[in-house]
Amino acid sequence: MDQIYRLDCEVRNRRGELATSTINASVQVRIIRHGSVLFSSDRDGQTDLYRVNEDGSRLRRITWDAAGEQRPRYSPDSSRIVFPKGNDLWLSSADGSQARRLTNLGAGAAFEPCWNALGTKIAYVERSGGQDRIMQVNADENHLDPTPLISGYSAGQLGFVDWAPDNSRLLFDINVAGAAALNEYILASGTIHQLRSAPTNNENHAHFSPDGTRILYVHRNGAKREIWSSTFTVSAPNAPATISAGTIEVDDTEWNSDPSWGPDGSRIVFGSRRPSETAPDERIWQTTLGSSAPPRKLSIKNLHDWDPTWGR
Repeated sequence: MDQIYRLDCEVRNRRGELATSTINASVQVRIIRHGSVLFSSDRDGQTDLYRVNEDGSRLRRITWDAAGEQRPRYSPDSSRIVFPKGNDLWLSSADGSQARRLTNLGAGAAFEPCWNALGTKIAYVERSGGQDRIMQVNADENHLDPTPLISGYSAGQLGFVDWAPDNSRLLFDINVAGAAALNEYILASGTIHQLRSAPTNNENHAHFSPDGTRILYVHRNGAKREIWSSTFTVSAPNAPATISAGTIEVDDTEWNSDPSWGPDGSRIVFGSRRPSETAPDERIWQTTLGSSAPPRKLSIKNLHDWDPTWGR
């Protein structure tokens, strides 16, 4: 949507006197916006949400709640965020203000939320009564209408969820006997499809690229957790997808996690524990896919930072 800006100015001569006649001028205006990365951290003693510009500047804390906010996700226009707090999901403005509850599960738990591309619905994992299921809810606390999409799994089997940019399907993890496999749920048919016919050893936490043609995910290679990408191909609308064998994007450390695409699809952020850092600490890093340049650190405090999500 176009945005209109009004510029008011005064024209004065060298003596500081206002011009008495009308002056017509053509002015070029360039609006510069910094994308921002939202993440969870315990750097101040409890788990809260923090935000930092994509260039590492202007780090600020946006929540202060002992219930422990974490795993945030920006809405498609980056104006709102959804996050788990306690046992429920909460929705707030991008600066953490005006927080309101989206679920009320009591003894259950809601986690791993994701938005559809329109910003109108949120899918998430609900764990209750020893069972896991994936639900969707309207992103409007006055008209929630929670609806089950996927059910019939034991507690701990369903993992991270992401929604395709064309709204046709969800990506999610199914964990069996300690190993995770990538699956998709096609909304039009209500069918589940495993993305690899012979799953590799433990792939999870998959994100669609902004254009939906690639996915980014964590791949376990022995004790290492690498970040891989694969092309994501759909031959016809609502048909099962195929993915490529995969390309290693980040592999130079033992532990990488929580990869997230930048808005332009060329850069990513992720959590990582690196040999050059204090051993137990996880920090947020940024890198350009296909670049030989080393990743750049976005967070520097010697405590855990994790769950990054990149907004506009």
